[in-house]
Amino acid sequence: MLNYFSRCSCGLRHLVRIERRPWMRLFSSQRFYQCGACGKKQLASERAVNDAVWKYRSQNP
Repeated sequence: MLNYFSRCSCGLRHLVRIERRPWMRLFSSQRFYQCGACGKKQLASERAVNDAVWKYRSQNP
């Protein structure tokens, strides 16, 4: 069984948003992402992912 609540070690900045399955809507504060580096699918906070991307972009122009 897959655990969508555990994160990969690649970091939040690699996540790309994908469509949630119907049962995932129970976790309204979480969005469904797939890691662009390793391919793992996971649930994560949209705000946390956006913050990680902005932080990375500001440090690496």
